[in-house]
Amino acid sequence: MPSGEPLYAALGAGACGAIGLVALYRALAIGVMSIAAPISALAAVIPFVWGMAAGESPKSLQLFGAVLALSGAVLAAREPSHAPVSRERFRESVGLALVSAVALGFGLVLLGEAAPGGAMPVLVADRIVTTLLILPLALFRGQGPRGSLWVLAPMVAVGTFDTTANALYIFAFNEGGLMSMIGVLASLYPVTTVLLARGFLAERFERHQAIGVIVALAGVALVGVA
Repeated sequence: MPSGEPLYAALGAGACGAIGLVALYRALAIGVMSIAAPISALAAVIPFVWGMAAGESPKSLQLFGAVLALSGAVLAAREPSHAPVSRERFRESVGLALVSAVALGFGLVLLGEAAPGGAMPVLVADRIVTTLLILPLALFRGQGPRGSLWVLAPMVAVGTFDTTANALYIFAFNEGGLMSMIGVLASLYPVTTVLLARGFLAERFERHQAIGVIVALAGVALVGVA
């Protein structure tokens, strides 16, 4: 286990991760995945602002990218005229995606602050808190894992990918990366989600939503590469 400030930051990251993941998975389940995922990418704004407040100097293109990402997410979140889900579920999904963005954004900041404690110790503390928060909730709601091996296998894969991503994120900090850069690049995950949703679920969105998704992801990418 880490000690001192890295320990407290890792525990906080675990709590933020629990809130962010529950909100994100719920948003993906009840709404349109290719809309909820880009909105959750707004998590990038929090480590970006945090890095600037800590003295990091973003370029003009990075500032433009941040504004672009926010504008795109707002456009994508506009309710479609013919939503594949009910109006209430669409709005709830958007709200949960925004909650996820805030929670995951602060989680990224705290993981960065905990990075000096070492990737593996920090991950242990982070996962302990996440598990202690989510497992009782799942059991209380009667949503424990069940089903055949083919149902459980994807759950194991999700946990493996998520933990690996957090480890790589911490390694990036320990290699001297900047919060305002690494946090944004780590928020590019919705690209994969959108592509998978279109390929496997045949999701389609209206023109303004498609433009919003593209603009939001382009803004996030611009912040990271400028």
